[in-house]
Amino acid sequence: MTDVVPDPEIPRIQIQLNVDAAVGPIQWSARRAAQMLTILLPRLDEHDFGQDIEIGPQISRMTIRAWADPAEDRTHLEVWLLAAIFQELSRGVRASLEEACLFTRLAALDPSIPRPATIIEDVRREVALLHTPVLLQSVNASLGGQLGFVAEMEALNRGRNCLEHGRGIVRERDCDDGEQAMRVTMPYFALCRRDRDGSVVDVEFGVPLPEGNEGDGMVELMLERRSHAFEFRLGEPFRISRPQLEAMIMGCHLLAVDLGAQLHANLPKADELAEA
Repeated sequence: MTDVVPDPEIPRIQIQLNVDAAVGPIQWSARRAAQMLTILLPRLDEHDFGQDIEIGPQISRMTIRAWADPAEDRTHLEVWLLAAIFQELSRGVRASLEEACLFTRLAALDPSIPRPATIIEDVRREVALLHTPVLLQSVNASLGGQLGFVAEMEALNRGRNCLEHGRGIVRERDCDDGEQAMRVTMPYFALCRRDRDGSVVDVEFGVPLPEGNEGDGMVELMLERRSHAFEFRLGEPFRISRPQLEAMIMGCHLLAVDLGAQLHANLPKADELAEA
């Protein structure tokens, strides 16, 4: 077999595939969502929605009159803020999937074939045009189908479409196949212990652990992956509560951890592409 000697006249670039960058958008969005949830949402309770609002400079100030029903005004703003948090999480998941797809496609290129200097921008444009379900399938296939939480990502995308394109009302296209409701599931880990008979029991906060197994007195603890399921009926407003959003923020963090682990396990750390 004859070794191929690189042509010195063809410049070569080395691309470092920093897979940690792929999880960055999810983590950033989770932080922004947590800030909106813990900083902005509590401020609604401090504001007097029965007061008029004045804006603009002193010479030409404008007064926006309060609504006749301050409670309804507060509800509208709260719903808008909760929807904004949900959309921020969805945006972060989409951005991370685009980065992951870019990485997997670049890593799959044959480094012996010359590529244009715009190869990264070209691939990025192709990835940006993919619909989210296709994007998710592409990433998962490139990782050997090992990416977890696929159903959760799909459900999160349906929720985002409902908010952006359905004005927050659950449509037929948002619902699960053959169902009259849209279900959004997010992952979480439960702390459990194994009993002497081998059964797995949840560890409850504030409840003392039982005596350990005979002989060593040790209690076996473990983390068990589970999912929260939230159901929204057809034709009803897509209303998201604070506990649901807290679960979604934690779930998105787990999505980032899983995506980063799978990219680390399946992609090379660096790849060489020839520049034409």
